[in-house]
Amino acid sequence: MSTLIKGADVRTIALGIRVEKSSGATTNGSTALFTITGIVLVRAILGYVTVAFDGTTTSLNLTHDPTIGSAVDICAATVVTSDEIGTVYSYLGAVPTTLLVSSGTAAPGTAYAPKPADAFFTAGQVFHKGTAADAGTVLWRCIYVPVSDGAGVAAA
Repeated sequence: MSTLIKGADVRTIALGIRVEKSSGATTNGSTALFTITGIVLVRAILGYVTVAFDGTTTSLNLTHDPTIGSAVDICAATVVTSDEIGTVYSYLGAVPTTLLVSSGTAAPGTAYAPKPADAFFTAGQVFHKGTAADAGTVLWRCIYVPVSDGAGVAAA
């Protein structure tokens, strides 16, 4: 007996499922973004600045704290001191590179085409980690495909 894969399932496999969470004002420390259950294939993690950074010397990075094992940086710290509304950050799955920043190559709001590399994540949490308190707020989006039964990503 064959199983028919329906349109929604094809889109999930090809593109992934999107979950989003706002960082709130950046703190000097970690803010939980996503809770991962099981094993997921992360297609991309994208951030969109919704409140401008206020000029305080600040860097951001993303970390993963797995349920089993030790927390690790999933990208190196990137300076975001005066990033404007509309700046886009993306984590491309490379180990660990800085976040790509749209305003580093083009003005916010212009075309920005990262080429993400997939990365596997196990159960745990993903954090937005700042080096100083700042008004800057980022809306983060995680695009993923479940790998293990019952796997998923939820806003923390």
